[in-house]
Amino acid sequence: MKSLKIFFLTALVAVASMFTACTNDQDWSAGEQAQGAQVYFSADAVTTITATAETTSFDVVVYRGNTEGAVSVPVKATISAAKVDEDAEPIDYTELFSIPTKVSFGEGKDKATLKIEVDRENLEDGQTYTIALQLNDASAVTPYGYSSQTYTFVVPEPYVLLGKAVIREDIIATIFSIDNIEWEVEVYENANTPGYIYLKNAYTSKFPYNEPGDYVEEDVYFTINISDPTQVVIPTQYLGCDWNPTDYGPFFVGTAAPGTLVNGVITFPVKGLLLGMEIYTEGQWGWYANTNGLFRVILPGAVLTDYSMEVAYGGFRVADDNATIYPIARAAYGADVAEIKYAFVAGDITSDVEALEAALAGIEDGSVVSNKVAVTTTTNADGEEVNEMMLESVEAKEAGVYTVIAIPYSADGEAQYGDLAIASFYVQGVGAGELPEVDLELAWMPFSEAMPDYSEKYPDSSTWYCEVYGSEIKSMRYFFHTTAQVDAYLAAGYTAQDLVDLAGEDFDVSYINAEGGDYIMFTGVPAATSFTVVVWAENSYGNTTILTASGSTAEAAAAKLMGSAKLSWKSINGNRIAFSADKAFTFTPSNLK
Repeated sequence: MKSLKIFFLTALVAVASMFTACTNDQDWSAGEQAQGAQVYFSADAVTTITATAETTSFDVVVYRGNTEGAVSVPVKATISAAKVDEDAEPIDYTELFSIPTKVSFGEGKDKATLKIEVDRENLEDGQTYTIALQLNDASAVTPYGYSSQTYTFVVPEPYVLLGKAVIREDIIATIFSIDNIEWEVEVYENANTPGYIYLKNAYTSKFPYNEPGDYVEEDVYFTINISDPTQVVIPTQYLGCDWNPTDYGPFFVGTAAPGTLVNGVITFPVKGLLLGMEIYTEGQWGWYANTNGLFRVILPGAVLTDYSMEVAYGGFRVADDNATIYPIARAAYGADVAEIKYAFVAGDITSDVEALEAALAGIEDGSVVSNKVAVTTTTNADGEEVNEMMLESVEAKEAGVYTVIAIPYSADGEAQYGDLAIASFYVQGVGAGELPEVDLELAWMPFSEAMPDYSEKYPDSSTWYCEVYGSEIKSMRYFFHTTAQVDAYLAAGYTAQDLVDLAGEDFDVSYINAEGGDYIMFTGVPAATSFTVVVWAENSYGNTTILTASGSTAEAAAAKLMGSAKLSWKSINGNRIAFSADKAFTFTPSNLK
């Protein structure tokens, strides 16, 4: 939830009325006598000009009080721009605006027009130019009128309204206890830069969780670059909202991993976005966003389809000989899935891209035995329709580890490979003995002992290091924090399993399985502090274990070695749990630089 807002009220101070006596001794004197042509700018002039695509000039009207004779008065112009790229070559704005060097009045005329020509083609979209005009002859102006005037020339972004988009929230939900709601906003495209779309006031006036005072009043366009549908990017930008100006500061967002645009729907991978706050994270990234993988933008005209699939181990069927087994997978699928083609292949290939591609090619050409079935819909005890069914292998299998691959198909017979589901499991078979326990071991040690060649870059005072040994690990998650905080959560009734389930991070187990070991490493942590890592793992046989390892960083040798990690937080059932997301890294020897 949002923090409580504190409103500071300014006291109204009563000021005693001050009385002065009326007197007949007032001394009225005449003002300065105007001389010369008495040229001036009007106080009522419209000084903000918004350009259109057709704008090539605009007029500035100048007046004079003395209409005798024909008069010309020199004009000095100064031009600047609001947005300046300090790293780019300086721009001569006088080349963009052609401004006469004088204004001329005809005999008996009290006004004249200064026509300013505009090089519209070379003006920058989204830029604001300031044009300051000065009547540059002291003898020709008047003390009773403006001798200078400033014009604001606005070049808007060329936005073309596409319609309304639907956003599903998973950015701010990363750190606040809010639902992954959906809401509508207008969406525009840049006519001069195709591929850039803009969601108008998505996180300001249109965001349902905002309250008055939470967001800026001017229009804010949330920008997404969809020019490459396979590499969709949200440029780093402010959202336009701030839920606590004292402690948080404005929210800003960016891309950690590119998203995709498929059939008019924009999505990003889990942790594919980044979130920060101007004050709380000191203008740096503080958290991964899209942690549930739910952030989505449905563009106008898109037809939302659901070909999603999940598969899990469903046991096995024993043949009449009481020995032959047929593995079974449970499948759940989206409403638009019409058929499922599936196969069971030997081994765990869920993380082996080459093996998975080979299996898919084999399913396609028939070299891998597969089966294709129409989906079924059942009704549960509450009368609700459930899209679930069992997928049984058409081949008998020996006891061992298998991967089931399930490919959803649309009603028109098209394979939806982007939504295929895979899962690995151990098929025990009939009369099998005890399954192997999880082979996993943790060993904390000072980093300087493990990798002395890197100890100068990663001193023991600000580096926490733990080695992990194991084999046949299917998946692993870990939770890291100070030992005091871990103990506090355990004392509060949370289990070690809760910590990894609710606030843990996934660990890539490929290096452990290939080499027999890997390690977890955190940098920038405080010196002389005890930390604990909680690790949960499941092996290929379906058994699980949970282990912990604790150790302390060394005393800092000098002040400059003190750790300075900012602890951000995740929510566990409404309670804040800190973790150093911006400092936590899982390294393998191949990527330690």
